[in-house]
Amino acid sequence: MDEKNGENLIIGQHEQERIKMVHTTFTAYEQGNLQEFLTPFTDDVEWRVAMPEELPIGGTFHGLKGVQTFFENHKKMFDGVQDERFETVAQGNRVAVIGRERAHIRPHNKIYEGDYITVFHFRGRKISKVSILADSAALLKAYRGE
Repeated sequence: MDEKNGENLIIGQHEQERIKMVHTTFTAYEQGNLQEFLTPFTDDVEWRVAMPEELPIGGTFHGLKGVQTFFENHKKMFDGVQDERFETVAQGNRVAVIGRERAHIRPHNKIYEGDYITVFHFRGRKISKVSILADSAALLKAYRGE
């Protein structure tokens, strides 16, 4: 990528800083510190979860209020989440986290277990977009109580 056109910073220039920010973001959420969690995001952040909108966490959420709504819905839907992050990959203005989660899903208290990938897109020193891919079929089945 050409640094002159503004598409990406030089590969490797800020990757460690971005990885640290992503991990700090995960930690803040796990500790229930929503204010600290929201700090690294741009005001116009786009939070996209590639899942059916039947799920309270599915769809696209816009801005900081949208991200806050996503996590309020997440807390209402999931109980006792166990998250294991396997790998973090950074390149240019993106950081991808690959992991697996296991949780009880409300309202039927079914177990969901599945892999996920979360990609954080940076604009300067802030996160401007998040894309989450997970096993939506298994999650939807648990949510429906099947």
